Amino acid sequence: MTDESQVPELADFRARLDRAEELYEALGTAWGVYLEQRPHRLVTKLHADGRGELLMERVVPMPAELGLILGEFLYQLRAALDNCLYAVAVIVAGTSPPPGAGALQWPTCDTAEAFNKQRSRLKYLRSDLVDALEAIQPYQAELPTWNSLRLLNDLARVDRHRTLHLVTLVPVASDLIVDLDVIQNVELRTGEDLDDGGTILTFVFTGSGGLRREHIDGNFEFEVELADVERSAGPTGEVMRPWGTLAKRLQSMRLAVLGYAEGLVHLACNPDVTEPPHAHGP
Repeated sequence: MTDESQVPELADFRARLDRAEELYEALGTAWGVYLEQRPHRLVTKLHADGRGELLMERVVPMPAELGLILGEFLYQLRAALDNCLYAVAVIVAGTSPPPGAGALQWPTCDTAEAFNKQRSRLKYLRSDLVDALEAIQPYQAELPTWNSLRLLNDLARVDRHRTLHLVTLVPVASDLIVDLDVIQNVELRTGEDLDDGGTILTFVFTGSGGLRREHIDGNFEFEVELADVERSAGPTGEVMRPWGTLAKRLQSMRLAVLGYAEGLVHLACNPDVTEPPHAHGP
């Protein structure tokens, strides 16, 4: 058994996890500050044939700070995994740097073949640790597209190598005022990405004398989201964004990294433990 207090390298990934938690809170704070500015207004558009739309017009631009905070959050989580693997290698070897330090990289693989190609990077680790790493790969998950490790890896790669993630809005709730005598066929578009000038709802106006605010109006609640998130079937079979909201998705990634890292460290320090860290699903 290894005493964790004797492995200073363990402090690195734990510091990154602490920083990621701070960034998660900072993202929520920045979003709240943005909403306090009442950055959106509703605009009604009526066509000659009676078809109407309620549009969201952005008065205050979405702050770039949101994308920057998100990018650092992803970086810290991904780096925490690599720092953890390095610390585990130190525990196994009893030396720092450990053998093969330059090749060490936490694997995230969508197929068994891809993981096998990573084995050479892990050749100085104990076989039980390699088995544990394989057990938590996305291809082992019941729903790989919802797997938190896969989500983190994909988002971090785009942020690192391409550009900041585009942050958008999603309507999630509404308090509508509708005059049913002149307004028909109201269709809300909740759950869809909403850009500046985007349609929140459509309707048909059957009255005369022009459309007025008392005919149709409302208050809407928005959530921050990433643009073009891949939707897939979840545990209930419903096709949706993984974990539902961005907040839940980010928390799932943070908790997964925490569980993966601490589980692998515990296994490295206690060779007699046979249960690997669990894949964070679903």
